[in-house]
Parts: sequence; C-alpha cells; structure tokens
Amino acid sequence: MTCIVGFTDGKTFSIGGDAGAYDEGGLYQLSAEPKVWKVGDSLIGGSGSFRVIEVARKSGLSDPYALRNHLHEANVSGEWNLLVVTKKHLYEIDDDLSVIKFKENYASIGAGNPVATGCLAVLAEQKAISNNAVRVALKTTARHSNMAMPPFTFITI
Repeated sequence: MTCIVGFTDGKTFSIGGDAGAYDEGGLYQLSAEPKVWKVGDSLIGGSGSFRVIEVARKSGLSDPYALRNHLHEANVSGEWNLLVVTKKHLYEIDDDLSVIKFKENYASIGAGNPVATGCLAVLAEQKAISNNAVRVALKTTARHSNMAMPPFTFITI
C-alpha cells in the first residue's frame, strides 16, 4: 500500500509520498528510502515494486517517455506505477508501460489514490498552493484509510 501525490499550481509544483513497505500477508514496515525524488526539473514518485522504484531513481531520467523506455529495456516486471510531476503537467507511467499525461493539475498513484485524488480535486477547485495541497492530501489519506503510512516525504520546486 502506498500513496504518492503530485500537484502543480503553475508557479510551484510538489510531490509527496508515504513510507509504508507492505507485503501481501499484511505485514508492514517503514522504508528508509523515500519513494519520491527530484531529477532535473521533475519530481518523481513510485508505488508498488521497490525494484522498479530503484531502477527508475538510478536512471537519472526525468522525461516520462525516456523513463518508460528505460524501464522497458531494464525488463522490469510486477505491479507498479510512477508519477512524474513538472511545473506544467503530471504523468503516470504504468506497469503496462503506458504513459498518461493528465489534464488536471493534480494526480495520485498507489493504493491510497481514491482518497487522495478526491482530496486533491477539492483543493484544486479552491486554488490551493501546491505544497499545501500535497500535505493535506497525504494526511487526509492516512487519516481515512490504511493505504498510507507516515512519516511522509515532501519535495517542492
């Protein structure tokens, strides 16, 4: 279970992620490695396979299409998603190697995304500042579901 949240207000953009590391049997621990990071002028976060998150982070790539191609060449497998946040757009790279460019200025991935996306939609309507929107969405997701686990990591550009 994971929740990665991204938001841009057109001036700044932010990403945040939880710290939960879960297995299929229900056991969870805290990951010492953040699930979100900065590369160039992009912010990236991953859910699902920690191997894919590691391969993506070590690639140093920020363009979502180049990153997708790299993951294809690395022959990654399993269930995973990556969220790429830029000043203008948000993208999701899915485990089927599709790249989705979102029309909205917000997105979330991971098991906590239903709560987070609803929260982000309200915050976008209220013209929230990016770092506030990400913080509120992650805290709300952890409060109302067991799909996100603090501590949270936040990055804003």
